[in-house]
Amino acid sequence: MNAIILADERAKDVAGAEALLDKHNEHKGEIDAREDSFQNTTEDGTKLVESNHFAADEVRDKLRILSTEKHKLLELWEERRVLYEQCMDLQLFLRDTEQADTWMTKQEAFLVNDDLGDSLDSVEALLKKHGDFEKSVTAQEEKIKALDEFATKLIDSEHYASEDVAARRDQLLHRRDALYEKSSLRRHMLEQSYEFQIFERDCDETKGWINEKLKTASDENYLVSIFVCCLWCLTRRTCD
Repeated sequence: MNAIILADERAKDVAGAEALLDKHNEHKGEIDAREDSFQNTTEDGTKLVESNHFAADEVRDKLRILSTEKHKLLELWEERRVLYEQCMDLQLFLRDTEQADTWMTKQEAFLVNDDLGDSLDSVEALLKKHGDFEKSVTAQEEKIKALDEFATKLIDSEHYASEDVAARRDQLLHRRDALYEKSSLRRHMLEQSYEFQIFERDCDETKGWINEKLKTASDENYLVSIFVCCLWCLTRRTCD
């Protein structure tokens, strides 16, 4: 049984880790199934020793060896259980961090877009789109936080891959922070673009109003009416 337990190796994915744990628990079932046989053998041997059997010394030695081997087997099984559970935790962590990396890659691609809009409507549409993006990032934050806590738990429990877990966690958090920074920068740029488009609109409206007034002021009939009005005012003053 020792050789069988030692023969199992670490898994390379979640499914493999689950199968390994199931198989290891089956080994424990086999050990437990032999418990009655072990107890009977121990009781029989003890009776021989207590009855001063001529082979009492040999029986006593065999009982000691049997007890020692059983203890070693149970210790080995427990050691491997801890190892396989750590293996399962590691595979779960790696799976989830890979999913987070894939998600972040898509978000980073979204932020590569440098389009700031060329009209008020287009900038408003881009701001709405960015707002939706920020909501999705916020929703994902809980998963990132859970991964951070899971990694801390593995490290604190002295997991055999603690250094790799810490490095992977730090890399993930660094990407997360960089993503937030880029997202914040793009929002700032879009808000500035929005302010500029409002300024452009107001300038165009003011310019249009000025041009309309200039056009009106340049009209011949308008000038004649102004002249007549001024002449009438002068005439009234003279009469007065």
